[in-house]
Amino acid sequence: MYKGYLLHSKIGPQKHNGIPGTLLLMCLAFFYSFHSGLYASTPISIEKIQQMEQKTQGDIKKRFRAWGNLIKALEHESIDIKLEKVNSFFNQFRYESDLQSEGIEDYWKSPEEFIIDGGGDCEDYAIIKYFTLITLGVPTERLRITYVTSLKLNQAHMVLSYYPSPEAEPLILDSLEPEIMRASKRTDLKPIYSFNGEGLWLAKQRGQGSFMGHSNGLGKWEELMKRMQ
Repeated sequence: MYKGYLLHSKIGPQKHNGIPGTLLLMCLAFFYSFHSGLYASTPISIEKIQQMEQKTQGDIKKRFRAWGNLIKALEHESIDIKLEKVNSFFNQFRYESDLQSEGIEDYWKSPEEFIIDGGGDCEDYAIIKYFTLITLGVPTERLRITYVTSLKLNQAHMVLSYYPSPEAEPLILDSLEPEIMRASKRTDLKPIYSFNGEGLWLAKQRGQGSFMGHSNGLGKWEELMKRMQ
């Protein structure tokens, strides 16, 4: 059994490994919406990446070229190879906080902004891996950006989860860990909720978790999708 997606039937002011219940309620309030399809995840076209390469110079130009070459090279590879190569490629980029790069505390970068800046923080790694894998043909429903507590660091963290099948144990792509591991091996992470372009799931012990609504209720996700249009 893996420590995966525990559904809390009663959500109150209790704490979840250092995360106050009130914060969890705020997160759910942001997410919960009954309108579907407004901000669904869409692939990033090679043409757009090439346009950005042509518009930029120096190291930024090289990074856009490398990103485009990665997508071309992996187009016909297996999903396992796509996961491995995408994870290792983006984990080479430098970590920088939102305060360092954007001057604000919580900003979700678009994939293009991540490439231009040459890095980002945990959610930015998860976002660019997510969209790159969708571009490579990985089904959206198999991918979820997952909000966790890092028990080692005692702080909030985001990773990308890949589900080989609907009820399968997910694989974890983590900016702080070079190896892709099954969730049961990541005992240092406690999942709280996960989302993709189709919806939000509250953590549950087995399976994929409890569906809570469509992700276009999340303000930062909406803002990100608008910037990517």
